[in-house]
Amino acid sequence: MFFEHRWREKYFHNRSVPKIFFLCGLGLIFAVSACSDRSSSTSSSVAQTLDAEEQTSRFVIPEVKDLLFEDAVARLRQSGFSGEISRTSNGKCQSGDSQGKVYKQLPGVHENVNSSAGIHLFDGCFDVRFVASEGGFFEPIIDSPDERTGQDDRFNISAFNSLDFSLVPNQGYEVSDVKINGQAMTLTASHVYRLSEITADQKVEISFSAVPEPEQKTVATFTIKANVLFGDCAISPSGNVVLSAGASQIFKITSGTLINVVNVDGVMDVACSNVVSCSHTFANVSQNHELDAICN
Repeated sequence: MFFEHRWREKYFHNRSVPKIFFLCGLGLIFAVSACSDRSSSTSSSVAQTLDAEEQTSRFVIPEVKDLLFEDAVARLRQSGFSGEISRTSNGKCQSGDSQGKVYKQLPGVHENVNSSAGIHLFDGCFDVRFVASEGGFFEPIIDSPDERTGQDDRFNISAFNSLDFSLVPNQGYEVSDVKINGQAMTLTASHVYRLSEITADQKVEISFSAVPEPEQKTVATFTIKANVLFGDCAISPSGNVVLSAGASQIFKITSGTLINVVNVDGVMDVACSNVVSCSHTFANVSQNHELDAICN
């Protein structure tokens, strides 16, 4: 019995040792796995947080052109932009003219940038010059007297403003050509044109020309020679009678006695022989003719 008890104790003791190591190893694996999962979860959470912060710090640039610089800055701030806003004025606004407006922005409209990045705005004014030939004049339709420069052919316009102008030809003249910055424009019946949203200096060239004289239509003419060759008679009308092509004319022949012969282009008119009076008609004249009368 003693030996049997010792054998069982030894046997079971030896079998428990590997089991203990196995259980310990298994526990270590679970612990490492749990740590790894926790670390992975933490990294993912940090990445998501950074992405969210990046997204919330992005800013889509709104349109601020056609605004005064101060108004453009106010719009950017109201839209959530917190970065630096710098400015370049072109220095072309004349004394007395209203402040120039923004005509360019960098980065451009709707670009996606960091809300703390920098935005640069360009503002100012631009000159519009007119060159007109003789035969008429131009009339700019200005928004403010400040847009006049003291020169009849030059106007100073805030950036992104538009300028309308009309053309007035003198009597006997017409507008023959309008060019803006060298580009020919389509002529309008109203003679009104527009420079839209000006963002650079402009040059307008206007040409007037004399209205062509209406073409004189030439009408052919023909001559009928009516003469008394002999005797006491008369022809009315007489002499060289000039008629336009297609016209008609009646000639009356009278005599104090008798009309002997009336020849038309050398051919006797029987109706006018041996009568006191008669007449002859040339209808739809298309050539020269002769009418001769011989009386007693």
